[in-house]
Amino acid sequence: MTRKVKLLLGAASIFALGVATSVTATYAYFSLSEKNSIDNLNVRFSAEENTLELGVWDDSINDVSFSQESYNNKDLGMEETKLTDVSGMYESTWLNDSVPLETRKSRDFVPTFRGPYRGTLSVNDTRVATGGYIQHEFFLRSSNPCSIYLSSSSKVVPNDTNNTKTSNESGVLKEDLDEVVNASRISFYTYDSYTVLKPYLEKDKDKPYETEFGGIMDLNGDGYYDSRDGKELLYGEYETDSTHQVAYKSHNESPKEIARKNVFNANHKEGIDIVDFENTTVDIKKEKTITFDDMIIKEDEPDMDVSPITTLKKDEIKRIIVSIYLEGWDRNMTSSLYMASFDVNISFAALFNL
Repeated sequence: MTRKVKLLLGAASIFALGVATSVTATYAYFSLSEKNSIDNLNVRFSAEENTLELGVWDDSINDVSFSQESYNNKDLGMEETKLTDVSGMYESTWLNDSVPLETRKSRDFVPTFRGPYRGTLSVNDTRVATGGYIQHEFFLRSSNPCSIYLSSSSKVVPNDTNNTKTSNESGVLKEDLDEVVNASRISFYTYDSYTVLKPYLEKDKDKPYETEFGGIMDLNGDGYYDSRDGKELLYGEYETDSTHQVAYKSHNESPKEIARKNVFNANHKEGIDIVDFENTTVDIKKEKTITFDDMIIKEDEPDMDVSPITTLKKDEIKRIIVSIYLEGWDRNMTSSLYMASFDVNISFAALFNL
C-alpha cells in the first residue's frame, strides 16, 4: 500500500564557509561568510495545515524562542572558527547505552571529538578537542508528526575561486585542494540519533569506504613512519590483549622515492621492525558514515528509501546539534588541505504523514 505523505521543503538552516589561507601547515583557517549567512532565511514554512519552525535558545527567557523571522551566524552560534584536523574516533566514550535519556536531552550534552596526536606518548586515545570544528545548536518544532530529511539543495563543494587562486599562489595542485570535500564531515545529533555525513562517494567507488580510525603515520614529517624502541607505531582506536596483538616484521630495504609524501604516505625506515598488517590481530575501529544520497529526499520521489535525520511528534520541540569538521583519519586529510576552501549548504525537508 502506498504511503500518503506531504513533503514540505524549506531551508531550515544554511551554512556557508569561506577561507583565509593559512600561513603554516599546522592549521586551516576557515571563516564564516556573513554574505551567505541566513539573514533572509524563511524559518517558518508551511503547507496547508503543516508547519515546521526553527528556533534558538534564548537565555533571557531560559527557553527556546521561535519568535525571530531571521537568524544570522551569531544567532546560531557560528562564530568565526579555526578548523584543525580532529577525529570522530572514540565515539563510544561519550555516546553509549549507559548515558541516561535525560542527560542526552540536556543542553550540556554535545558530540565530542579527539584532537591530533601532537605531543602525546599515547598511540591510542588522544585528548578531547576543545576547538577546531564548528558546532551549533538549534531546535525544530512541527505542527504534526513528520520525519526530517535533507533536501536536494544540500551540497558540499570546493570553492573554485579560492582554490584556483591558492593553487596559483602556492603551487599546490588545485585537484589536491578540492579533495577537502572528501575529508569533510557533517554530523547531526539528537537525543535519539547520531548520523555522520561524508558528503559523496569517492571516485570509482560504488559505496563509501570505511575510514579506519588507525594506521601508521609520519607525524614529524621526516619522510618515515614514526617508530619507538625499534618498532613502528600503530596509532588509533584499538585494544590489545592476549589474543589481539600488533605483529611486526623486519625491514632492511632502502627508502624509495615518494612523489607525494604526506602523513599517510611515507617510507619505512631501514632497520626498524615494521607493522605486519597481514598478521596483526587487533581490530581497528571503523568510521560509520552515510552520504547525501542516503539522506536527501527528492520532491518527486518522497517514498524513496533514505534515512531521516530525526522524527518529530506533534508539537514536539527537538534539539539538533550540527557539527562541521575535517576527519583527521580520512586518507584525503593531507597538508594541502590546510589551504583549501569549501562551501557547505544544508537544507531540510519535512515529510508529513497524511
